[in-house]
Parts: sequence; structure tokens; C-alpha cells
Amino acid sequence: MAAFSCCVLEPLEWVGILVQTREEREAEHVHHVFKTPLWRSAMKLDTDDMLRPVSIQQVDFRYRPEPSDNLLR
Repeated sequence: MAAFSCCVLEPLEWVGILVQTREEREAEHVHHVFKTPLWRSAMKLDTDDMLRPVSIQQVDFRYRPEPSDNLLR
């Protein structure tokens, strides 16, 4: 999953096509990936109709590292 995330999901997030949420639940990292409105404007895939669009509350999803994530200490 790490290679897929680094090589596919993160670049799509950088250009604004995807939004990822990251949280920790019961000592597990939980990630959710959502298509942004730019997805439908920029891309058309055969699988787009497999899932219905879902409205989510507009939230700032940018990753905010925890102090423990600082590897340069």
C-alpha cells in the first residue's frame, strides 16, 4: 500500500484531484480518500459511475504532523 500511496494517491492529492483524511483510531491509522470536484472536470474513467457522489462537510484536510512525527529531533 505504501508504494501505491506514494506513487499514485499522493501525486493526485498534490494536484487537487483527491483529498485524503488521516486519523488514528484504536492504535490504527485510518485513511479515507475522496475525489474532489476537479476529478470530474479533469478525468473520465469507466469506473466513475460505480459509486455515487457523496457530499462531505468542507474541512481543511491538509496533513498536520504531530510533534512525535518530527524525525529531525
